[in-house]
Amino acid sequence: WLDAINNMKSEYAVDVGNTLNIFISCQYSSVQGTLFGIGTFPWDSAALTATGGLWLNSISVNETAQLTGDITLEHEAGHCFGLWHTFHGSDEVLGCNLSCEELPHGTIDPSANEVGDLCSDTPATPRNYACSNPSGTACNGDSWGSTDYTNYMGYGMDPTPCGDHFTDQQKARMHCWVCNALGDMVVSGCPA
Repeated sequence: WLDAINNMKSEYAVDVGNTLNIFISCQYSSVQGTLFGIGTFPWDSAALTATGGLWLNSISVNETAQLTGDITLEHEAGHCFGLWHTFHGSDEVLGCNLSCEELPHGTIDPSANEVGDLCSDTPATPRNYACSNPSGTACNGDSWGSTDYTNYMGYGMDPTPCGDHFTDQQKARMHCWVCNALGDMVVSGCPA
């Protein structure tokens, strides 16, 4: 499936290196689930090539998706501009007591800028599909507590998508990546 997506990107990409190309095609569900989109991180060697950009499964932009507030475009654009999932430091690391593990913390804890999604104003969270705070505990036994399940970089979509914002630190991180790694795509707004 990835070869098919990259072949499509290679054929239809425009103004490569100067434009964030957004591609839409159909991919059917499989036993492994349904992939809604793929965003190319700005540090990926493909970011400024024809196979960079952002791919969306057509089910994430069809009429039903739009009527229910699907946020796949915002989420994948976040990846293209340098953001990790909000659960990056818990469900995307294997094991406990790792140096990159993000444990529950306050939103002003500066050490949280060095773990997980690298943004201390996004509370640590496990992968959570519900539009509510998760149950359970982190590796250290602490409750997850109040999380930001309405953040675009989470997976909150039950009963319907509930993502509605990026945090201030996420916005600043995207600005830095756009200006420093994707500068040819920017018309204005970056320091000279």
